[in-house]
Amino acid sequence: MKARKLTKEESLIYASGEYLCEHIPVKYFDWEEDKQDKFLTDNAHESVEYASAEHIWEKIDMLAWSIRDNFVKEVTHE
Repeated sequence: MKARKLTKEESLIYASGEYLCEHIPVKYFDWEEDKQDKFLTDNAHESVEYASAEHIWEKIDMLAWSIRDNFVKEVTHE
């Protein structure tokens, strides 16, 4: 096993579970901004249910940055 840091997208998907009832999907990054915002507000966890999409995204992004900076993911290489 070799360790590697999480990618930005992986950490954002992981962090989204702290603020959303459903993790953002991989395709999220290809969506238009309006569709992304709707997903965030439609899936907002109780702790951020009245927050704007921008505020929810800021929280997810800050947590994702912390995850990328502090944790390592184990992956298996053949």
